[in-house]
Amino acid sequence: MFFIAGVQPKTKTLDKNARICPDCGLKRAHYQRVDHYVSLFFVPLLRVKKGLPVLICDGCRQTVKSFSDRRCRACNNVMEPGFKYCPYCGEPAN
Repeated sequence: MFFIAGVQPKTKTLDKNARICPDCGLKRAHYQRVDHYVSLFFVPLLRVKKGLPVLICDGCRQTVKSFSDRRCRACNNVMEPGFKYCPYCGEPAN
């Protein structure tokens, strides 16, 4: 008789509000948490480590480090760092 057991990660999405990813420009970044569970026969049974909430983009799978409150001068919408043009009105970012 043998058992297949181990520790496996499980990602949990914490909110449904998508944010714009500064790396790919898509509005697909969500707060997620990666918890680790003890599993038996690939079934998670017991959480052994609770992860910290991080912003992860579902499009490019990058972890977003930080957001700023940089605003467009033309339409006053929030622009993420690294954008060369406003995603809302198309004006150049300065």
